[in-house]
Amino acid sequence: MKQINTYIIEKFKIDKDIKVLDDESENDIQYVHPDDKDAENACKSFDTNEVMYCKYTNGRNNVGKIKLMLGDGHFYIKPATAKNINDPLPDDPLVSQYALKDLVKVGLGDSYIINAYQSRIDTSSKINNLKRTYHYFYFGENGMIFKDKKEVNSILKAAKIDYTYRLSGQYKYKIITIEEAANMKGSVHGDVIEDIKFIQKIKI
Repeated sequence: MKQINTYIIEKFKIDKDIKVLDDESENDIQYVHPDDKDAENACKSFDTNEVMYCKYTNGRNNVGKIKLMLGDGHFYIKPATAKNINDPLPDDPLVSQYALKDLVKVGLGDSYIINAYQSRIDTSSKINNLKRTYHYFYFGENGMIFKDKKEVNSILKAAKIDYTYRLSGQYKYKIITIEEAANMKGSVHGDVIEDIKFIQKIKI
């Protein structure tokens, strides 16, 4: 069967000058991990117009564009003004879910993110008893991007039982890849895709 498929592909290429993508297409996304030699290049090539929103202070509700940083064995989402990965995030940080597609483009599609979701009646809808599922996403403390499921599970478990973390008990949580999150779509009568949040401790 493989020989027949190969013959057909070659026939298309020769007779019709048609570009046929083989199984191992060079257009396939190459995933990048924090310990890879090209991890720094992923940070440098990360290009986005998304900004980090925050608690309204001094006449502003954002701290400007975000960037991707590398350190301590992880990728981090930080404000563009951050000098290192230990620079704290602003109060109540939020980033648009559109930043997920920009992360996929530089190879972080198989890294992980927490999907927080809740189904409830949309009281603002003109359709009676319209039930929607609302989705948020979470990265780790200080902007850390999760690199494996075991890590996310331990962090999520700790955050759910520790009252000092800002994780709502009204939501359910599951671990998905950044690529899966980036491909989630909202609909007029269904899912609502919200922002990216960050696991944070409550300041006491």
